[in-house]
Amino acid sequence: MPDRVRHRFLRPSASRLAILIALVLALIVLALRARPFLEPAGGSKVHLPGGGQAAQTIELGDQLPGQLLYRQVIVPNSGRATISISQVGVSCGCLHSVLRPNIIVPGKAGVLQLQIATRPWTGPEVITATLNGTAGPTRITRRYLIRYTVRRLIRIKGPKGTSGEPYYLDLGAITLGSRAQCFHAVITRGTYPARWDSWRCFVDNPGLSAGVAKVGKSRWRLSLVPTGQATIGSQSYRLQFAFFRKGRELPYHYTQPVNFKVRGPVAIEPGSVLFGAVRCGTIKIKRLRLIASATGSVGDPQIVSVRSNDPKHAFATITNGGSGLGATFRAPRAQGQFSGRFLVTVEYRGVRYHFRLDYLAYAYGKRGTK
Repeated sequence: MPDRVRHRFLRPSASRLAILIALVLALIVLALRARPFLEPAGGSKVHLPGGGQAAQTIELGDQLPGQLLYRQVIVPNSGRATISISQVGVSCGCLHSVLRPNIIVPGKAGVLQLQIATRPWTGPEVITATLNGTAGPTRITRRYLIRYTVRRLIRIKGPKGTSGEPYYLDLGAITLGSRAQCFHAVITRGTYPARWDSWRCFVDNPGLSAGVAKVGKSRWRLSLVPTGQATIGSQSYRLQFAFFRKGRELPYHYTQPVNFKVRGPVAIEPGSVLFGAVRCGTIKIKRLRLIASATGSVGDPQIVSVRSNDPKHAFATITNGGSGLGATFRAPRAQGQFSGRFLVTVEYRGVRYHFRLDYLAYAYGKRGTK
């Protein structure tokens, strides 16, 4: 074949090149249509564990405890299919999120409105908002990780530790009727420069009352006194702090869980009722002999009353002339774990003492099955 003819045959014509370019563009368009997506809205990408899709992080930085934050995230649709979001999920009750509108046409954007209640104790926190829906025939999911760190407003030092180390602050033990009938803790300012000049402490249980005395420029003494409604034994309460500036309450608060133990002139053993596994629709009775013995005294204390916080599923009767209990658990028709408590009152020498008796049961199977 002559060189002239060969060169003419190998050289692509303009029409062939145009056809090739059109084919490439068509393939790109088809790929974009088959892969619609939600674009990220600020922050940085991270990969979720377990092979999950990429998530977008929203960094809020340092925050005060127990305050409300409001943020908006733009959710654009840069694909060619209409996006329809059917569900907006959150990882905890501290986050409320709404997407408006929930149907986003190509070229438009929605707004994800976030309301965040920061946790009332110190440390880092990560919560998640998840969008589930479709883009054309394709299911899509987009996750937003919201990160922030709660800084320390105050530091509480008890007889056996400091706030935040560990999570529960151990206040130790006291004995009713002795000279030391209250718990003491020292409170100082934390590392976060919040503009408050005073605070108040509340207890989430009427078994303790709180008193405060200022002992220095930025130093206070907190006294927690058991009341007549206090129960004997190991207890877990929460101290809730409100902050003020010039008499006006500020829009944040702090919570510190505490553990302590109250001893009394009487004691009850054991301290809990374990019903174990109970078939749904049946009952189980635990006949317990609770030995109420006076410590260092003469006489027999008597159990005078017992009540349950969930009488529909658990109740108890006094037996053996006041020295025992017959505890009954009535399993519902639905499976699950059930826990609660009995409040037992013991009378000794004209004084009444209260005890908390926890119970645990698990309802399984169906009625009539083995």
